[in-house]
Amino acid sequence: MAVVWAALAGPARAEDILIVYHPGFPPEAHTHAEAREAFLGEGRVWDGREVKPGVYLDTDPVQAHFVATVLGMSEEAFNTLWARRIVRDGRTAPKRLGSPDAMLHYVAVTPGAVGFVRRADADAVAAYGDRLDVMPWSAGDKPGD
Repeated sequence: MAVVWAALAGPARAEDILIVYHPGFPPEAHTHAEAREAFLGEGRVWDGREVKPGVYLDTDPVQAHFVATVLGMSEEAFNTLWARRIVRDGRTAPKRLGSPDAMLHYVAVTPGAVGFVRRADADAVAAYGDRLDVMPWSAGDKPGD
């Protein structure tokens, strides 16, 4: 899906995020609720494929922005949630990536992967063409919707 979005000016908002999927996920997986479940470790399988979320390093401001505005929690709460999921449920931790380029590459080459980038990275997303599916996050999509 080679669509290019313009970067938004002003303070960071949830709509500054693009959710990126490895191609092949069914269209019904491209919802805000399904994406949220993937990043919170609630959705294990989509259409028979294991969901493999990609996130940024704890120190990355994009990670803090995503966790706060899209998931509605602090980075500490996110890490605690995943620590419980790993120990209690035997889940695999999200892949921690150090840059938007690393995120896009991971999602493009990993079946079942889902990740996110800033809307300002839309040109890099577009360069992947049909190797990524993209869903913009909308201003009205609040945590828990």
